[in-house]
Amino acid sequence: MLEQGIIENSVSNFNSPMFLVPKSSGEWRPVVDFRALNKITVPPRRFIKDYASIASPLTSLLKKDVPFQWSETRQKSFCDFKHALTSAPVLAYPDYSKPYILNTDASYSGLGAVLMQEHQGKNRPIAYASRTLNKAENNYAVTEIEALAVVWTLKKFKYIIYGYPVEIHTDHKPLLHLFKDLSGRMARWLLTVQDYMPTFTYIKGKANVAADALSRNCALTCAVSTETPTFDTLTHTDIFKAQRDDPMWSKVISYLETGNDLDLPHVPSLSHYVLQDDILYKATTLTGKYEPSRLIHQLVIPQTLVPSVLKLTHDTSHASRQRENTFTGETQICLAYNEERHKQSY
Repeated sequence: MLEQGIIENSVSNFNSPMFLVPKSSGEWRPVVDFRALNKITVPPRRFIKDYASIASPLTSLLKKDVPFQWSETRQKSFCDFKHALTSAPVLAYPDYSKPYILNTDASYSGLGAVLMQEHQGKNRPIAYASRTLNKAENNYAVTEIEALAVVWTLKKFKYIIYGYPVEIHTDHKPLLHLFKDLSGRMARWLLTVQDYMPTFTYIKGKANVAADALSRNCALTCAVSTETPTFDTLTHTDIFKAQRDDPMWSKVISYLETGNDLDLPHVPSLSHYVLQDDILYKATTLTGKYEPSRLIHQLVIPQTLVPSVLKLTHDTSHASRQRENTFTGETQICLAYNEERHKQSY
């Protein structure tokens, strides 16, 4: 093809493999390798009508000993793919009664993610996101940019997913155990991730092609094993013991476990308290401006754990100041704590 003048060597900044073909005017134009396009179109193929018919003119180019010849039919197929990937029914509206699945990926070209939900046994895309790395981020280690992809994507889709169950799928296995014993930048990112309380699932790289493609082309903008990261600042055992050692909350717990109301102190809205995994929570209604009201469970913090909670939430760059826990005299204690910290800084 080089000898015949059909193509010529090209050095391009595009991430996808490409070559040049002549236009009728005699000029040259780039053609993106269909194999790169195929990686993007295969994941949502079940939502693209007549996928095989659209792809046929392009897939025929991949057959052995078939000479490359661009035609109006193949150009139409390429344009039909672009239209299908950006038109309904590929993207779906979020269903707030279902958990979310967030596929993330990162490369030194950029970050990419796909937000999905299960619909009739299939994962349906809700939104895509991608961006390039800045100069400082290009110096991050591989695991750090993978973590950055998670943090950035959670913030990107916060208006959709905040307060709802989120399962993060990543093909970078170290992320499953990353959020432990951290400091500096990673510790700050941990606080953001904790705000969403997600679970992490490892998926093989070949099953994460959509997010991978977005992470590598953002300039143009199976069997799984599941693990949940543990955040060791306050363990389940710490909270379990502190609640049962507390003079008031221990009696509330005893009442919920046995029904014995002897010596039960007066607790406003007692019927709102529940036990989950032997831990005391208070059921309350969370309201938002752009989403329906929903019931959530707030962790009950005993007085002995208040200093630890305050240190965690006030001495670090917490991603959100929204109420996550509840304890007696919370507002007054927080004000006193901030005043004391202010005095110590001088």
